[in-house]
Amino acid sequence: MPVTGPAQLDRPKRLLALFTARAVTLQEIPRLIEVCSNAYAEETPGASLEVTEVVDGEPIFELEATPGALLKESEIILRVHRLDDPKSDHRAVLDRMHHIDEEIGGIAERSLDGAQSYLALVGTRLLDPGRVRAYLNTGALIGSALGALFIDTAAVMVTTDPGEWAEACQQSLDIETALVR
Repeated sequence: MPVTGPAQLDRPKRLLALFTARAVTLQEIPRLIEVCSNAYAEETPGASLEVTEVVDGEPIFELEATPGALLKESEIILRVHRLDDPKSDHRAVLDRMHHIDEEIGGIAERSLDGAQSYLALVGTRLLDPGRVRAYLNTGALIGSALGALFIDTAAVMVTTDPGEWAEACQQSLDIETALVR
């Protein structure tokens, strides 16, 4: 039976946890987004990625991803935290991974040795293929630019390979979308 009503509008959602070996500052984010947007436009004519809003006083950025002519925009939120920031929810991501798969959770935990920053890339309303593509491109580009470790609890994966993450995320989204419809 298909899911209907308001809950369906927001499904599926994804959170990609990116961990970096160096501290990422809030001041770096606009330049990072600019570099990623240029790479995105090279891959997909008409595509762009821009910071549309910065929540004052919080390490939260709203990104507008325009994946060419297929879709007006994608809803993507980027949060940036140092690992020692008490507001960071990275511990919940790791706990969730341990709950799903103890072995992969352990790999994720050990892989964080020396990590300084946690970036959470949240994609919402990922039912439309254009939005999925924008989210996957954004995650792969930002993670690649930062040399980040990718942890995705929905895809149950830990990797440093942006392509591997994007493929696994696409597969899990395809499965979830099929279940929702």
